[in-house]
Amino acid sequence: MVSQIKLSPTATPLEPLEKSLYMTMSQRRDLLENKKVIIAVSGGIDSVVLMHALAKLQSRLKYQLIVAHINHGVRAIEADTDEEFVIEMAKKLKLQVISEKFKIAKASENNLRQKRYEILFAIKKKLNASCIITAHHKDDLIETRLMRLLHGTGIHGLKAMSFVSDEGVMRPMLNKTRRDVEDYARKLDLRWRNDATNSDTTKFRNWIRRNWIAKLRADHPGYLDNLFESLERLVNAAERAQKLEAKKENALINFQRDFFKTLEEDKLKEEIFNFLRQNTEQRVTSKHVDEFKKRLTTNRKNFEFRLAGRDWVVNKTQVVPRT
Repeated sequence: MVSQIKLSPTATPLEPLEKSLYMTMSQRRDLLENKKVIIAVSGGIDSVVLMHALAKLQSRLKYQLIVAHINHGVRAIEADTDEEFVIEMAKKLKLQVISEKFKIAKASENNLRQKRYEILFAIKKKLNASCIITAHHKDDLIETRLMRLLHGTGIHGLKAMSFVSDEGVMRPMLNKTRRDVEDYARKLDLRWRNDATNSDTTKFRNWIRRNWIAKLRADHPGYLDNLFESLERLVNAAERAQKLEAKKENALINFQRDFFKTLEEDKLKEEIFNFLRQNTEQRVTSKHVDEFKKRLTTNRKNFEFRLAGRDWVVNKTQVVPRT
């Protein structure tokens, strides 16, 4: 368990944010130890903070940190200055740095994001790195979820970001707030680049950040935490429902004995009825359901029986109709 992880007493003390990152990332040592990992650094405060923290954690988690900067070319001279800034800072931290530049005709926020990840994954493949690490934090997650809600997403669309995605993107700061990031930067007296486009409230994310979230944080800071927790509970409930539905669909073909032991009596009978109705042409009665339940709960592991005009094959884990 993560709570059992202990740092060496001789190790340099960690800042609270660094310790939090260590505990979080230790859950996926399989992606870190003796591996190359790429951190996407724009030069803004979030990625600068994460780069410094991860540089400090390299020896503890035994990975090789490689900095990747993507120059969109959208802000001309400012973008080039960002690139120079990131390269210089990476060199000061003795980190390998790779910088790529691109321009696209239609520079929408979504197009830029897609192109950025396309380049990052190409770098990951070229270097045989295990993952790409980004500096998304809790405030980013709230913003994304609110945007999706306002765009009419279903509940499953609220998941938005995860600690480690199926594609190999790690986001270790999702449990940290923008204020945590700012406190760390202030304490270490870090420098970073400000992107002027982040003040453009014609962009929907910036409008939410500056008009909704900033106001909520200023007037009712506790409500922001409540909002995050409420959205998180919705996401977790949706994921549990999705997993349950997948198990039910599987059970309609292969009636899983262990899974159905967890159901209440009425629910169990309902599922047995549905399973029998799908797999037999005879009319299913309550007697069939009771008999099937009796067979299901026996301690016998491998046997066969006939019910509702069909032969059923039972093993330790499941019941299936004989074909």
